[in-house]
Amino acid sequence: FPSELIEKFDTVSQHQVPIKLLCAADLVVGLTSMMLLEAAICDTPTLSIVPIRQEGDWLPTVAAGATPLVSTRPELEHFFSNPLPPKSNHRWFQPGALERIAQYIKQY
Repeated sequence: FPSELIEKFDTVSQHQVPIKLLCAADLVVGLTSMMLLEAAICDTPTLSIVPIRQEGDWLPTVAAGATPLVSTRPELEHFFSNPLPPKSNHRWFQPGALERIAQYIKQY
């Protein structure tokens, strides 16, 4: 990781239960992990850094346009030289799941 960018990070989590951090963070950075998806669900801005651009296809939030993707050092530097992206207004899940499941079970 570029040493001049490391100062932009307050916390690096490797062995903690991360959900509190994901919801409180200003930005969650990762590869294509489930943590990025969970952070996006918590409406926390995310950034995916991958060495091969096509790997971004593995993360649904990249495909949905909610998680920016960088794969080169200039792209990474450009990302951090601009303001953080705003929180997403994307609705990841439709409300009413309990009712839909109950209706489905009633059919059988």
